Amino acid sequence: MRLSQKSIEFARNHIHYFGDSDFFVIPFEFLALWQNWDEVGNYLLSQEISKKGIERFRVKPPMTSVAHKPGGGYRVVHQLDPLDSLLYTALAHEVAEAVERCRPSVEHHIACSYRISISQKGNFLAQDTGWDNFTKRCEKLASDYSWVLIADITDFYNQIYVHRLQNNIEQCGSALHDVSNAIEEFLLSLNMRISKGIPVGPGASIVMAEASLIDVDEFILERTANYTRYVDDIRVFSHDRLELETILHDLTQYLYSAHRLNLSSAKTKVIESKTFIESELRNPEMTEKEAIQKALKDLNIDYDNGYPSYEPPTDIESLPSENRIKVVGTALRDLLVEIAARDVLDLGLARHILRRAKQLRSRAIIIPLLERFDYFAPVIRDLVLYLEKVTTKSMVEQLHEVFTKVLLESDAIKFPYVRYWMKDYFRRYPSFANYNKIREFMYQEDGIRSRALLAAETKQVSWVRSNRSLFSTIGPWDKRALIYSAIALSHSERNRWMDSILQSNSSDIIDRSLAKFVKSR
Repeated sequence: MRLSQKSIEFARNHIHYFGDSDFFVIPFEFLALWQNWDEVGNYLLSQEISKKGIERFRVKPPMTSVAHKPGGGYRVVHQLDPLDSLLYTALAHEVAEAVERCRPSVEHHIACSYRISISQKGNFLAQDTGWDNFTKRCEKLASDYSWVLIADITDFYNQIYVHRLQNNIEQCGSALHDVSNAIEEFLLSLNMRISKGIPVGPGASIVMAEASLIDVDEFILERTANYTRYVDDIRVFSHDRLELETILHDLTQYLYSAHRLNLSSAKTKVIESKTFIESELRNPEMTEKEAIQKALKDLNIDYDNGYPSYEPPTDIESLPSENRIKVVGTALRDLLVEIAARDVLDLGLARHILRRAKQLRSRAIIIPLLERFDYFAPVIRDLVLYLEKVTTKSMVEQLHEVFTKVLLESDAIKFPYVRYWMKDYFRRYPSFANYNKIREFMYQEDGIRSRALLAAETKQVSWVRSNRSLFSTIGPWDKRALIYSAIALSHSERNRWMDSILQSNSSDIIDRSLAKFVKSR
């Protein structure tokens, strides 16, 4: 059995449109793979999809990092080798629709998270993540019942039992025997034969996570229909507290015996529904609307556009676009300041604020965001993506001292994952190098890959020539960055080097694709 052409093209489109990980910048290697797609696609088509086939494919170690979690602690996040990322996505596509058919029906609002609906543009998911359905279902059940069981699986993605995942996928259809075994072998190879864990970050892992919980949904539904779930966040409702305690007891035993999973003691509890509504059901969109209404009341602008000065507008849509952006920006800034005063970051609301400000290209939140940089470290990816959207040369000139202060005083900036994102941000705006402390940060050694990318973009020929001798002694991620850094060299010098890579028997398909790409620049 081999991957279908449809699955391989889907994998390409998925990564092209949505990236390869929720936690990392998309690797430059994909630019070369897209340019050399005929050869890359044929290579993937030739791979046998079986345990032995995946063994021969030789899955490479992923890039891993440790990201901040709100309230303290860290999570390990992953970025697969580019070719592995394509294979993993294609394998997920092969099973996704069968997995979806085995999940509780959409209209029952049981498994609300990430309903699968394959699109030609490479999307695994329906139009939204299902979070609204989950919160609405929780609101309805909380209003109907007195008590709620809140349960959360500890370190879910990293603890998924690979053998049970294979079992669950195969039970979705007898024709999935080979591909389910291939997925199992892929994950075991990725985990260095440890039978726990799927990578945190790739979109394909959403399919695997939902497949692993098919029997858990079935187990709970045998006991009650007053149940809803969003990934590993489980909510069960009842008028009888003892009934919920019994379900919690049985679920704890089942998760361990069938999946070797455990519930988080800190996040798992039975509470009154009224307490649940007050503490758990705050909707980011509704919170933003409330903040906008407050900003409208506090608005101090000239109402010559048909509004009498004594009657401010109550509807944001009735304002001229310039004033509308000002009001929403003010509301987002006030919300950001408000959540920054809390002990624990509200992850969902923080991401919502950053994404809305990015969408509007509003700079209203920049100063309070950077002043509490460490507090917002758990959303560093969204923070940097927002900054990239609103940064201009004049903004760099105005705010370089604020960024310098972050580099000098932040504790979070000492951690590799935060440094990774901030270096990527500074590297995209060369004028930051005009300021000493920022330039020093950009040029600090944080591994060959980061430094090689900077050398490529700043045309630092001396660094490339000094480090070329490391080419045969370093790992694949650094090796490919060194190939990419040859862009800094003259055409004749880079072409001689790239030709030697193309002629070498030790070069793999990504190395060859990169060599062709660099020659074409």
